[in-house]
Amino acid sequence: MKVLSCPWFFDNFASESRLAIIRALWRKGRSVQEICKRTGLEQSNVSHQLRAMRRCHLVKVRAEGKRRIYELESSVRTIIRACENHVKKHCKHRCEKHTERKKSNR
Repeated sequence: MKVLSCPWFFDNFASESRLAIIRALWRKGRSVQEICKRTGLEQSNVSHQLRAMRRCHLVKVRAEGKRRIYELESSVRTIIRACENHVKKHCKHRCEKHTERKKSNR
């Protein structure tokens, strides 16, 4: 395992913008404009995040006429589901407290 690459890989799942993009792409591929509408993120931010996600092979892109459609790599769904299962089983109480603290600090 290339442990040195792990921090960059996991940064993708620690970013709220990238998680929003993952949610937007969960069911089907979308263009940058469609992702912007679903996430409320600016086009330049979405493009920047997608470029970083492509470098880690989390998304793939295909041409559809003049549009570029971004889709999740299938392994991303597996990773997110494993994370959700882990949180449900082991972190629920701790994560709820953390979320409550985060909301009260706003």
